[in-house]
Amino acid sequence: MPKGVPNKRPEETPMKFTSFHIPPSINTKNASSSYLKSESQTIWARNAAGIVSVKRKLYENDGDGTVPPAGETALPADRKRGSDIIIIHPGSRYLRIGRATDAYPVTVAHVIARKSKPPIVPPAFFPRIVRGAASTDGAQQKNVDAQADAMDTDDAPPNVVVTNDEDEKDAVPDNANTNDPTNSKIAAIRGVLRSRMRSSKLRAVPNATQVAASYNEQAKHETIRDHNDPYRVDWLNTQTGDDIIVGENVFRIPDPVANGYTVRWPIYGSRFNTRDYTSSRALLGDIETIWSKVLLDELHISARACQELSAILVVPDYFEKHYIQELVHLLLVQMRFKRVCIQQEAICAAFGAGLSTACVIDIGAVKTSVSCVEEGLVLPETRIALNYGGDDITEFLAVLLGKIHFPYRTMDLTRMYDWNMMVDLKERMCTLAEVDVALNVTDFFVRAPGRDTEKYTVKTYDEPTVAPMCIFEPSIIDFDAKREGLVPLWNTDSVEDIDIMSDPVTNAMVISTAHLAPAPAPHPQQQGELLTTAAGAAGSSADGSVTPLGVGEETPAVSDTSGTPKRAATPTKGGGELTKPSTRANSPVPTPTAPAASTSTATAPTVYPGGFTIDVRAEASKLGLDAAVIHSIRAAGAADKVKKLLQVVLIVGGSALVPGLINALEARLQAMAMALMPGTERVQVIPAPKEIDPRVLAWKGVSVLGKLDALGDLWVQEADWEMLGIRAVKERSFFLTH
Repeated sequence: MPKGVPNKRPEETPMKFTSFHIPPSINTKNASSSYLKSESQTIWARNAAGIVSVKRKLYENDGDGTVPPAGETALPADRKRGSDIIIIHPGSRYLRIGRATDAYPVTVAHVIARKSKPPIVPPAFFPRIVRGAASTDGAQQKNVDAQADAMDTDDAPPNVVVTNDEDEKDAVPDNANTNDPTNSKIAAIRGVLRSRMRSSKLRAVPNATQVAASYNEQAKHETIRDHNDPYRVDWLNTQTGDDIIVGENVFRIPDPVANGYTVRWPIYGSRFNTRDYTSSRALLGDIETIWSKVLLDELHISARACQELSAILVVPDYFEKHYIQELVHLLLVQMRFKRVCIQQEAICAAFGAGLSTACVIDIGAVKTSVSCVEEGLVLPETRIALNYGGDDITEFLAVLLGKIHFPYRTMDLTRMYDWNMMVDLKERMCTLAEVDVALNVTDFFVRAPGRDTEKYTVKTYDEPTVAPMCIFEPSIIDFDAKREGLVPLWNTDSVEDIDIMSDPVTNAMVISTAHLAPAPAPHPQQQGELLTTAAGAAGSSADGSVTPLGVGEETPAVSDTSGTPKRAATPTKGGGELTKPSTRANSPVPTPTAPAASTSTATAPTVYPGGFTIDVRAEASKLGLDAAVIHSIRAAGAADKVKKLLQVVLIVGGSALVPGLINALEARLQAMAMALMPGTERVQVIPAPKEIDPRVLAWKGVSVLGKLDALGDLWVQEADWEMLGIRAVKERSFFLTH
């Protein structure tokens, strides 16, 4: 371009993209910030400073008017440490609540009755014990008595196989009554009991079951007038009664359905009782009503006073995420507690027993939990939740008594007074000590509304010992029926996800169900050779004809292209597997030409939580107590840790009061431990301290924990909950990080 000729400018409009001032880039050499670089800038430090300020004001108001020094935040001398802390331990049957300074908690039935509009739906009864099609609680079956007596007498009927022994002749039924599966399962449990009695050099009483049944069949009740009964029940007048009744007063309602009351239990094991509710808000509303009414009636704490109190909530070891989320929201937002702390049952029980390391067994009403505690923390991979508890023992005892002609013919376990009567019988009769197996007579009283008290006598032999043995031989329990009606009321997908697994599959569960998992799929090349060989062997014969596979023969397993094995075949009585017979009797078995040919006919296997082909959590919940303890301890880690935990097995819960349970569990664990780890030292099962009831040991442990200064780092306040949600609980607890 010639010199001096100006450049041609493009035709552009001199317009900015925005009228806002765009700040220039910051010179990073001169930028400096201390944001979140010290502990004093976190939300937890600000909350701690606020707590100190509240304590200073409380000291100023309650003291002599002087403000303490900056470092002094102690309460006045007349105020005990922990008096402002409420400890709440909810359970399936009972609620234990009280101040941290109380010697024992207030124990009330965790049940509520609400006045409802008709029609009132009667409570559905879900059986916990395997029963026949026509089996009832009061059914009188003489063929069962003959089977039971065959276990005790030397002269066995023709259908009984008798084996000679130097101590006694044990008779085992050869073919149990197939119409009622309960009979064969009870006979198996009795066989285990007879074996343990022989090892202890104890002999059975001949014809004991028949003697007890004859006595009970002829037993008559005795009527006791109300003025002669010091324990008579003062039934409520439902005409002038309250619309809402909680606690033990619910048991005093004459007939809840006839009087327009709906009775519900909001907690079921380690989860909410979704069987009795159709709405999650109604369930949480009942929990709030029960807790608020107990606080007001028993502890004289009003709803307004809760704003100045703190709460420690004891939760199960194996929990659901929404269980903790909803209860924390209930305490902080609806009941307006100042702050909340979450602790697990196993840690509290170990702390109450003065142990830092232990394998804790908690036998509750409907669930049994096993977990290992090490240095004050629950090892998450050792947790196992068993789907049985004290209620299963109660119902099994009722079934056993019904088979020896229980004198109380009209017993109905759906009636609360009949259920409580059977619970009282269980607490007074049941034992696991083999030396107590004898013919015994026990008195019990039936206090029903509208009639006088009736006194009965029942004679039993081994029924009080066979009933609690169901926790070691759980085949008698109908686990499928126990899961009926438990529908989900919470959408787990909508719950905020912060890496908190709900009901995870633990390593202990995987170890205990390893024998149920299907075999891994063969290599594709080996699979093709196996199919070709099997098809040729099944389809070819000596004369060249084609022979189809029979029903009793095994068909080689076929896997899909993904390598996931198909569902295992159904086992038969003979020990083989059932296979679907060919629809055409004379059609040859085709030989697959490629592995892809199986994808058109193979059915995709069901994938359960954790990516397993079996429901690991459901199958692990069917273990016997001794096997569950062994598998839980095996999942703890190294061999030295396993040996250490085997010497510190702590058992708590209501069913821990069964006489002989500790010795029975100890003997079974010793045999299993010696087979698993030869050279293992003596297994030791530790009961609760003598001065503490095992039912309240967890509550006592957390009451001591509530008085420690270290608890200050575990509190969650309402402001934290509103800001962070469940994340606040995760940051202030140790067990939600897994």
